[in-house]
Amino acid sequence: MAHLGTSYTSFETFLSGAQAFYVADLSALNSSGVASRAVLAVRTDADGSRYINVSIDAEGLTPDVAHVQHVHGLFDDDGNPADSNAPTIANDTDRDGMVEVLEGVSAYGDVILSLPGSDGFPVADSEGRMAFIQNYDLDVDANFVSPVTMTQYDADDLMPLEMREIVLHGVEIPDGIGAGTDGEVDGDNGYIPILPAAAGDIEVATLDDALAVLAEQRADASLNTILDETADLFDGGVGDDTIRGNDGDDTLLGGGDRDFIDGGTGNDMLSGGSETDTVYGGAGDDMISGGTAGDFLVGQAGNDVLAGNAGSDVLFGGDGDDFINGGFGNDRINTGAGSDKVYHSGDAGHGTDWIQDFDGDADTLVFGGAADADDFVVSNGVTGSAGSADIAETFITHQSTGQVLWALVDGADLDSLSIQTDSGVFDLLG
Repeated sequence: MAHLGTSYTSFETFLSGAQAFYVADLSALNSSGVASRAVLAVRTDADGSRYINVSIDAEGLTPDVAHVQHVHGLFDDDGNPADSNAPTIANDTDRDGMVEVLEGVSAYGDVILSLPGSDGFPVADSEGRMAFIQNYDLDVDANFVSPVTMTQYDADDLMPLEMREIVLHGVEIPDGIGAGTDGEVDGDNGYIPILPAAAGDIEVATLDDALAVLAEQRADASLNTILDETADLFDGGVGDDTIRGNDGDDTLLGGGDRDFIDGGTGNDMLSGGSETDTVYGGAGDDMISGGTAGDFLVGQAGNDVLAGNAGSDVLFGGDGDDFINGGFGNDRINTGAGSDKVYHSGDAGHGTDWIQDFDGDADTLVFGGAADADDFVVSNGVTGSAGSADIAETFITHQSTGQVLWALVDGADLDSLSIQTDSGVFDLLG
């Protein structure tokens, strides 16, 4: 179960509180051509909870398929940790030219910790690249069941990490190799998910070492992508990505870290993902969402739906009749031209949303709870830090909770102020 978000930014945060740091360089096995690096860190929180964060990147993998990955380890006859290593051709006992998974066990040992993501093992992209980050609770026994022997291990068996081995699996093997032998390479081959593709020793590192490798992984994972004019589905994954949708009704996902997304022309679905993102809808009726940090979302032309989600976001509706939900956090909203609706759930966590250009003749506030006009209090006050110095701001407060839902910059100039609830639409100034 994840303790922090799966992004390079969250990993950096994790490292700042970790007590032990490790790196690994993985070398290709079975002529796979795979090159890979890993960063690991172990942290014990004040309440005694223990976690391990793992970041792996790789290139040269078989494209568009999932790649199983584990931490393996050996034990001596007395059950004590023994040094694990990458297998060599000497481990190829059936002499088919390939080190199969069980042939490698004498070098790297049984699986102690599997390394899946929240949606299963990572899938290499169309160019055979993979970037992966995940956090594991060291106190959850289910994380330590070997899929090979079904042995139940625990976090103590994982340690010391510098005696353990990371192994990536999954290799495309031409037909004919291994014909007449046992094991997963038997002549009728293709993609073999369990065949070892790369392995590397885990080594003790410093915080600076871990941060340096993590920075290299982040740079390599950060994409600059311009899509074609068709309707595209694209997920940037972890890394600081720039994604431009061009024409077509695109679905663009930033994934982890700080992304820039431009939907271009078309009715797009755009999601920044975790960390601080910048998302432009472009022309068309777009659905735009932020993530877990303070995002910058711009609808531009069209009737857009903007959702900031968590964090203190900045949202611009642009032209068109937009629906804007700042989400949890104190958000800043510019509705733009058109007849726009600005939503507040009524929950305390939603905070107070500041609206810069609310048009009393065209725009409507939308309250998510049960209420009528008498449930709201409208008051004015000069803040001195927003809008014109000689025009007061307008504050709309939910009377029963005392929560200020919206603050309308220069709102004292309004002649009407529409709010929509489950009971209808009311003019709070009428």
